[in-house]
Amino acid sequence: MLTLTLQSVSAALALVFGLLALAVSRHAYALTPDRLAGWRLTALGFGLIGASAVVQGAAAVLAFVAGAGSPFYEAYLRAAPAGNLSRFALGTAYAVALVLPAWSGRSPGPRFRRAAPVAMLLAMAAGGAAGWAEGAYDIGTHGVSASVFLAVEVIAFATALLVSAARGTFDLFLFAALMLYTLMMALSVPLLTGMSLGEALVGDARTPWLLHLQAVLFQAGMVGVAGLRLHLLRRGVRVAEVFGREPPILPRLFD
Repeated sequence: MLTLTLQSVSAALALVFGLLALAVSRHAYALTPDRLAGWRLTALGFGLIGASAVVQGAAAVLAFVAGAGSPFYEAYLRAAPAGNLSRFALGTAYAVALVLPAWSGRSPGPRFRRAAPVAMLLAMAAGGAAGWAEGAYDIGTHGVSASVFLAVEVIAFATALLVSAARGTFDLFLFAALMLYTLMMALSVPLLTGMSLGEALVGDARTPWLLHLQAVLFQAGMVGVAGLRLHLLRRGVRVAEVFGREPPILPRLFD
């Protein structure tokens, strides 16, 4: 029950972060085109990630209530790998979408804004197909595939963070939030690998609750960062780039 609770909270936090990113992006008048594009892509990416996670979390609770061996429980186990891998593939596509404008040095145009959602949905479908082909959930198998997908996602996000820092396309708060998310995923890789090995070697994977606990902690930090960014926008406080020289924000924050 602890694992289910943490899974549900983690899913809700991802969705809340996406909604806060959307709220930040509505302050277009106060954001440069590059920063606005970053927050809009984040709203889209985490809106999809959070919505998918919430649906899967609700299905997990219903499967628990239905009980092991029930048709709904078996259906959930069959679909769970597809849900997980679809979100990991979506996250990678979102990170790539963050990289491209920063790398090119041009603000996203209408064509890019139309293509990005399509690319994310296609990546989500491809990840879901890979998860479906994997078969019913088995941590010994799924832990390995999920670790590989997550490792690719970590590389994509790390690249996005490095390029954005070099180009100055993210503000400090978006950079901090995505850094927390990247660390969360990086920590998930050894946890999932350990769960898979534990199942393979001794028939017992003991750390699913720890995987979701660290997700809750990191994503709570992301929600806090995005909430503070929205607060500063509403107060008209300027925010520096990652290595920018704009005025510091803390003295004004507590005026």
